[in-house]
Order: sequence, then C-alpha cells, then structure tokens
Amino acid sequence: TGGGSECVEVARVAATVGVRDSKNPNGVKLTFSAGVTRSLARKIKTGFCQRLSKRQRAATPIEFRDLLISMVS
Repeated sequence: TGGGSECVEVARVAATVGVRDSKNPNGVKLTFSAGVTRSLARKIKTGFCQRLSKRQRAATPIEFRDLLISMVS
C-alpha cells in the first residue's frame, strides 16, 4: 500500500473476484469476472486511476464499478 489510505482487499469468490474497502469491510463489496480483473490490473499499473476525474472517483461504489467495467471491456 505504500502507506496510503486508499486500500482495497481482493479475494477470489467462486468464479469471480471480490473487492472491498479495507477500511470498511462491512460496506459495499464489488465483484468482477476474472477477465475484467486482469484488464483492470493492467490499467492500474499503467496509471489509469490517476487519469480519472474527481467526479468519476467520487461516484458511488456501484457507479464506479460500472465505469471500470465499461473502460476495460
């Protein structure tokens, strides 16, 4: 995490990958297919999240999930 405060936990859940906010484990949990997760991981490594607008980063978890899926599909 590099000492940052924006961390998530990732776990395999059946045929999907589950993601949740590590500071709020009882909050919203998102699930992605393995393919979307691989695409998203590649985009994160290339600086994808830094290019999102403030409005996009402030979206609800479900809106943000849908945004991520649309960008990696």
